[in-house]
Amino acid sequence: MFRKEWLESERYLDFGLQSAFARELGDLAATAASQGLGARENLARKDCLSIALTHKARVSFEAVQLLCKFLLVGDARAIIRTMCEAIINGAYISNATNEVADNYVDFPDYWRWIEYTELRASAPEMPHPFEESELEHLRARYGVIKHRFEGFKRGEWCADNLFRRAAYLDSLVGDSSSLFRWLVNLTWRQASAYVHGAPQSIGVEGSGRDPRTLTQRTPEEAARTLHIAISVMLVWFPCFGEYLNKGWEERCEELMERMGSSASVGPSEAKSSEIVP
Repeated sequence: MFRKEWLESERYLDFGLQSAFARELGDLAATAASQGLGARENLARKDCLSIALTHKARVSFEAVQLLCKFLLVGDARAIIRTMCEAIINGAYISNATNEVADNYVDFPDYWRWIEYTELRASAPEMPHPFEESELEHLRARYGVIKHRFEGFKRGEWCADNLFRRAAYLDSLVGDSSSLFRWLVNLTWRQASAYVHGAPQSIGVEGSGRDPRTLTQRTPEEAARTLHIAISVMLVWFPCFGEYLNKGWEERCEELMERMGSSASVGPSEAKSSEIVP
């Protein structure tokens, strides 16, 4: 699916080209998902969860395109990080046991009680959003399910952390695949700076400038961010191919071929790909 000459080309700095390609790729994803899911019946819980995460990643891709149009590169990079997580978690659950799917669903009940008790311990004067009847339910629910999560790393809903989930998916692909670990080690980790307000997120190398300009980005940076999101989305398709309408492989290949030859990637691309100042 990947074309080396496109992924490594300087055309990834062309905002118009990247924007037009992202738009067509997003349209293909939406059509393939809509038509494919319409034919599915009697889905298991893990399939429902995987499909929900499929949808989350696809909608996040649309959000990235909109943010890049307004040169909000940092926000777009933060959302790309959630795209990576949704893709890895969705594919992992799809290939896991029903118990893993159950843990994913029940984890919020376990974690909500922990958050409540820690808030009360650290800031008892702060108001909390629960009525007494709700607290009783939370406490009881926590007591029933806590044994399923206490052996996991703090904040995790399964025994494998994100990196191990990625490694497991690579093992399923075979042929010494590192595709999913690439998502974690490169794309996901680099986007961390924009989630946590690290120095990389505000361009501190320009410390002599007006501080209000430190987060201003260029069309080239927006194009690079779209390029990253497109690369992530190209992993989305084979991950969830079983839920998509047949024919997506050929359409994706055709789109990649046109990108590789710099051909037009869609009508009216100039107007809809403009940067909004």
